[in-house]
Amino acid sequence: MATPESKIVKKILTSLKDRGWLAWKVHTSQFGRIGIGDVLAVRGGLLASIEVKTPGKEPTASQDQWLIDVAKHGGLAGCAHDVDEALSIVESAIDPADEMALAVDILRRHGLQKAAALIESKKKFLAAIAMAVAIDTMCRIVASNEYKAMQHERRNDDY
Repeated sequence: MATPESKIVKKILTSLKDRGWLAWKVHTSQFGRIGIGDVLAVRGGLLASIEVKTPGKEPTASQDQWLIDVAKHGGLAGCAHDVDEALSIVESAIDPADEMALAVDILRRHGLQKAAALIESKKKFLAAIAMAVAIDTMCRIVASNEYKAMQHERRNDDY
């Protein structure tokens, strides 16, 4: 007979697969790592680990440590009591297409149309250079604005 937790796992696996994730239930053994999430999933090179619990239950210390370790290494990790919570964990990642659109918008607002066009053209090497230029430019803008704000504060302090 299926446990309440296994029913939740099955629904989560179906939902993840429907959204393009390669997802599976982890079956532990004496050779497995203590605390590993119940569900592992990967999409676009991004790993997600989900500890599944029935409502009212929380992860153990070793399960929490696993989730922390996954997150420290750039993965998505969390505890889910239902499908919606599981989906909120994996949907917390920024879609690369949205990230590129955001970068293009920022570049255009700061007059860097050529860099934006390179990113949009998806020429990876040139886009990487354009992103480096964009990051450098953004850092300079932020530093300049911070410097101006400090100068403004100093002038106000003098009066």
